[in-house]
Amino acid sequence: YVLFPYGNEAEYFEAASTDLNRKMPGAYALQWQGMKDLKEKGIKRYNLWGIAPPNQPNHRYAGVTTFKTGFGGEAVEFVPAHDIVISKIKYLPNIVVETIRKKRRHL
Repeated sequence: YVLFPYGNEAEYFEAASTDLNRKMPGAYALQWQGMKDLKEKGIKRYNLWGIAPPNQPNHRYAGVTTFKTGFGGEAVEFVPAHDIVISKIKYLPNIVVETIRKKRRHL
């Protein structure tokens, strides 16, 4: 569970779970406590990042979307992140890795 607070906002970046966690989910309690702690520190906005588009139950983020939207709040769309390529030669390994990753994940 990783949070990045700055200014009036905090970003939820990463979390992990185990098979046991799926049977006894503590993630909700952890997120809720994090939100309460951030609120006490004056944080006004908590960005959970990344949910599935509406009406796409088979999207790879469908499960986490149920989790994230279960806390209420509102969905806000931002411009997607893009890489700025400075050197095509140095960027080539990234293109190779991302291409393989997308094929393996059927993206």
